[in-house]
Amino acid sequence: MNRIIVLLLLISIFSCKKENINEVPSYITIESITLDENSTHNITDAWVYIDDDLQGIYELPANFPLLAQGKHKLRVKAGIKDNGIAGTRVSYPFYSSYIVEDQEFTPEVTMAITPEVSYLESANFFIEDFEGIGMDLDTTSISDTSIIEFDTGINKYGGGILIDSLSTFEITTDELNNLPQAGAPVYLELDYKCNTSFLVGIY
Repeated sequence: MNRIIVLLLLISIFSCKKENINEVPSYITIESITLDENSTHNITDAWVYIDDDLQGIYELPANFPLLAQGKHKLRVKAGIKDNGIAGTRVSYPFYSSYIVEDQEFTPEVTMAITPEVSYLESANFFIEDFEGIGMDLDTTSISDTSIIEFDTGINKYGGGILIDSLSTFEITTDELNNLPQAGAPVYLELDYKCNTSFLVGIY
């Protein structure tokens, strides 16, 4: 009886090894994920799902294997570094997913894709683009300098000049009373540029 059990176990082990050896991966290359709003972004990762099962999180640009053959549902979510910290990577909750319902996967073949995502219709925005009359931003009491508005003829933006005698530039908004509650995500998206003479932001 014991010999039969040992024999069955050996057959099972060798069968599993043979099955794993026969699994030949297909490959996906993702250079970048684009945002269709023509807006700037800082998408750093691709969260890849096959049939809604997470396969991995890949820093961009990426080339990676997948043990999938034939047609499967492919989903890619855009990932960011939460709070700019590399150790806290999350899929950005305000972007849609890139989905191909019947993606063909072929062993040993590399498939190059450029996923495109967009903001969800349910996302709510507070935007300061310096295009309207007046601003929703103001400097705080500890700021050494004030907000300066610039107009390039193409777009407008605001900035603050910092020199030796003007070392602090802090801005604030009026109190926002309609922010989501109960742990719902809230993010600040900020475009900025620094050089030796000025800081420009939110343009």
